[in-house]
Amino acid sequence: MLLPMMKGMSEAAAWEACRRGVLVPDDGERRGLFGNGIYLTSSLEYASSQARKAHPGEKVAVLMCVVVPGCVFPITETPKLPDGRDNPRSFLGKGCQPGFHSHYALGKLTRFAGQSTAL
Repeated sequence: MLLPMMKGMSEAAAWEACRRGVLVPDDGERRGLFGNGIYLTSSLEYASSQARKAHPGEKVAVLMCVVVPGCVFPITETPKLPDGRDNPRSFLGKGCQPGFHSHYALGKLTRFAGQSTAL
């Protein structure tokens, strides 16, 4: 299966990604909602808004990527329980589940309804 997905970033980072490819951070730090990875979305509006938010005042770009997600682990996330405590089943900050290549979250994490894939 091939999925068209988008990644928002600064214009400089977009040119670098075109030259070298989109690289996963590998410095031992955990980043993003679901750990290290390349976060993509099917929503052009969401990708461009995230790029503008991360790089205010700079020129931004949105790369269209064709993704082969492999074996996908579906995520529905509720990081907090109704009483406000952290949900022990939350996937926030965790990497891919054993035996899977990517996460796929369908939901409304912000005001934009769209898919988010962490590869």
